[in-house]
Amino acid sequence: MSLKPSGQKGLLGQEAMTVPDSFVVSNLLFEALKPKCVIRSHEPSETLFNQGEDPRGVYLVLSGEVALSMLTPSGRVLTGIRTAPGFVLGIPAVVGNMPYTLTAEVQESSVIGFVSCEAFHALLRIEQSICLAVLNILASEVRAARGVLRDVFDDGFERARLSQLTVRVALGST
Repeated sequence: MSLKPSGQKGLLGQEAMTVPDSFVVSNLLFEALKPKCVIRSHEPSETLFNQGEDPRGVYLVLSGEVALSMLTPSGRVLTGIRTAPGFVLGIPAVVGNMPYTLTAEVQESSVIGFVSCEAFHALLRIEQSICLAVLNILASEVRAARGVLRDVFDDGFERARLSQLTVRVALGST
């Protein structure tokens, strides 16, 4: 599985990509997280989290659009991936207790819910069905990453650069 063109321009003028439907969390998980979140309106250009930061929690996109981007070690932005309502950002970083590997920036006026790491982990301890939903999401992201790896070997160097970013997203290093 690979990203699909969104018809919009990304951060460096290249075509932005939309996240595959399999990356959108299950309704069960999204609905379980909503009552636990602190809801806030965000304006364009506000940053939710930066690549390299320790995870503070997960972010629910309730309305609007958020772009995910990655910087190379030399500081070059690789691409922009646009998310939509129904997406939860940061699950793999929070579950794995690893830094975010992407930056999340609001693209249009948006309503975002925030669930702290502690509240997220408490919910997982209480609701076993939520654990299964999280595992399903992580498994679908691993399958997507494997598909991207296949694309890397099939489509050459230029596609490989985009696919490397997708692998990081799919493996949850947001």
